[in-house]
Amino acid sequence: MKLIVEQLQSLKLFGMAQQLPELLSKSKPPSLSVAIKQLIDAESAEREVRRFNYQIKAAKFPHHKDFSGF
Repeated sequence: MKLIVEQLQSLKLFGMAQQLPELLSKSKPPSLSVAIKQLIDAESAEREVRRFNYQIKAAKFPHHKDFSGF
């Protein structure tokens, strides 16, 4: 399993890599189609969070200059 997680991380599928151990640790693993859907949903959520964080960092928010701090 560790090898699969490392391969997912090398493919930059961090959401799937994080979700996989949780799926496999359940006492009754889900069916293949349900597991793949959950992995895809986890990856989609991870990418949305990364996209949002990038947009926040890249945004040029106006800020007031404090002339006393010069």
